Amino acid sequence: MDLLVTGMRQGRYVYEPFRKEGAPVELRRTPRSLQELCRRAILTRATLRGLKGSNIPELPSIMRHRLVTLKAKNFFEVDCAPFVDKFGCLIYNRTLTYRVRCSLDGSEYMATYGGACSLMQLAQDFWRWQWVNVMHENIMCIYALALEKRTSNLFAIMDVPEMTLEGLEDVLVLHGLCFPEHFLWKVAQQITSALMYVEERQLSFGRFDRKNIYIIQSKILMDNKLTWKSNVDTSPHLNCVQSVILGDKASIGGRYELLANSPSHVSVKWLGIVLSRLAGSGLVDRTRQPPPPVDLETTVGPSAVPSEMLDGIPVFDGFKPTAPEGSSTYSRDLWDLLSSFHTTKLPPLGAVHAKAVNMMASIAAQSPTQRVSEG
Repeated sequence: MDLLVTGMRQGRYVYEPFRKEGAPVELRRTPRSLQELCRRAILTRATLRGLKGSNIPELPSIMRHRLVTLKAKNFFEVDCAPFVDKFGCLIYNRTLTYRVRCSLDGSEYMATYGGACSLMQLAQDFWRWQWVNVMHENIMCIYALALEKRTSNLFAIMDVPEMTLEGLEDVLVLHGLCFPEHFLWKVAQQITSALMYVEERQLSFGRFDRKNIYIIQSKILMDNKLTWKSNVDTSPHLNCVQSVILGDKASIGGRYELLANSPSHVSVKWLGIVLSRLAGSGLVDRTRQPPPPVDLETTVGPSAVPSEMLDGIPVFDGFKPTAPEGSSTYSRDLWDLLSSFHTTKLPPLGAVHAKAVNMMASIAAQSPTQRVSEG
């Protein structure tokens, strides 16, 4: 793999699994099979996105798999990573990832490395197909798999995310801002929905971090396990957050890892770590060193923080001017939830989801003025 990603500069690869648009097409020496002709006809009419969203449960799984098992030569390379997110920051700068156009439906997708296997191995890889078959509004969807014949490298065909949750946090903190409370409840609501969905199917994300969570338009999405970013390291910051949330009881936060053996407990634990980290952006004393005024229109662009992403509050500082401590930024309900993640008895996913749904409904019922004044 090191040889494959050695390029002229960061993110530009010598390895080119997809042909360039306008490149000469190799002449076929044999006619296409009936199966290939049928697949081309279906995908041209339905598109990969449309096929994924269609409700055809009577179609045998082997036929579905054959429909979405494509060749790398079915795609043209438009661009290769790193991509630029809405803030002008780089994403996917250390992976074999491309922006491609499908020659069958004409649509643009992202193709990112998803392992290596032969066509025969792929047909028998039950675990891999379980994640390809996942279809949930808060999980990165895999529309197809593209196999590059020369190297047996497999690429997952997906949507291009607009940004990572980690990147959004970095930009807000850089400009002296923190997440509004309703956004944190939104993260809790949508991520718990995704976690419960995969656990119902006897799957698990295991450990995850902010870099494994993406944002597309107004949705929060977990990365698909086939394209997972495995380097997770949030413990140093978590200890700091624990000390603020729990005070002198922070030491008990380290014990619950020993009790978190089931997939559900692991999911709750890492959800707590992510939410604590996001809330941690508000744990500062802003009265001692007030930040300079920031004009986000000129600093990071007019669409840097899309209004629909933060539910109508594009630039919200979350801090009360008269409150020096960040702990007063958020409601008692949110702090109680964060505290529950750092105890020996973790809350069940269903309870966290229900609480988030109720809080989102409560906040949505408030007027914009109330929402800002109450943080």
